[in-house]
Amino acid sequence: SEKSHGREEIRLHIVCDVPDELIDFTFEWKGLKKLCVAVSFRSIIAEQKKEPEMTVRYYISSADLTAEKFATAIRNHWHVENKLHWRLDVVMNEDDC
Repeated sequence: SEKSHGREEIRLHIVCDVPDELIDFTFEWKGLKKLCVAVSFRSIIAEQKKEPEMTVRYYISSADLTAEKFATAIRNHWHVENKLHWRLDVVMNEDDC
């Protein structure tokens, strides 16, 4: 659970091996090892009575991830992504387009 910017977000991360039924698809992704799901429930703290918004994102990976490593990788990716966009918005005035 994380609280920031007036929101509370609860995240669930699920990682599983590629099931036998999908092994035939590994030719599309060499070394495919894991199927990963990130589920997040976000609510605005001031609106406690409102139902949280649920988001589900799916990932595939050739790394031998645990759920904890998967969660860390996602957070690190979005941290870098958000920092980059903030700079572009401020320096290049991208929001003005």
